[in-house]
Amino acid sequence: MRVLLVTPPLVQLNTPYPATPHLLGYLRAHGVDARQTDAGLSWFLRLVSPTGLGRLRDALGAAPSRRGRRARPASVAHFLDHADAYLDCAAPVLDFLRHRDPSLAVRIAGRRLLPEGPRFAALGPPGEEEEYLHWAFGALGVVDRARYFATLFLEQIVDAVHDGVDPHVGFARYGEHLAAAGLALGPLLDEARRTDRLTAALLDEVAAELCAGHQPDVVAMTLPFPGTVLGALRLAGAVRRHRPGARIVWGEI
Repeated sequence: MRVLLVTPPLVQLNTPYPATPHLLGYLRAHGVDARQTDAGLSWFLRLVSPTGLGRLRDALGAAPSRRGRRARPASVAHFLDHADAYLDCAAPVLDFLRHRDPSLAVRIAGRRLLPEGPRFAALGPPGEEEEYLHWAFGALGVVDRARYFATLFLEQIVDAVHDGVDPHVGFARYGEHLAAAGLALGPLLDEARRTDRLTAALLDEVAAELCAGHQPDVVAMTLPFPGTVLGALRLAGAVRRHRPGARIVWGEI
């Protein structure tokens, strides 16, 4: 029996959620063929890859607007106006945040690399951000400053997704308000069945790769927060399509 332990979208991206690694060690110690993965992280990385951002640009550009561009939210308008810059910066920013290219710290901290939209407004113009940063964080070194600016860049992408493609997406949660709505399961289930959103398509692709790569007999998901329920429902539906014989198990750990 092959078990795949999955963290569904979405928990904090910069810190591994410990449930599946701990359970992985326990199962392997008892002779179970077990693997683990963070599907939320894979989903997010697929979204903010150059290819994913190209698909996001197409989805945002195709979204209906009654009064043209002026009716678009600021986050969506900024992304579309600077889409080429977003696509160019996405891979370097991810490499920097994953410690693969620390040399970018100076350029990012100097505000010479990233497209700056609504999330950067509180900083003021380049060169005038010191007062705000010192008030918010105290003294920041170049690397910490660059990591903060890189995070703002990613948050701008998530804002564009939220405002133009999927209103249930947040930076560390997915459909949390739907799962936390008490006994009213209708809206949550209705959203889980939707296949027309880019976010749903990307998660289906992640699930297909996991099923093809691991060939699991059991897919066990941890649902520690309301913000993981919608992602788990979407993943469960995708597993049913791509690996119909697999058993699906949920647990709150």
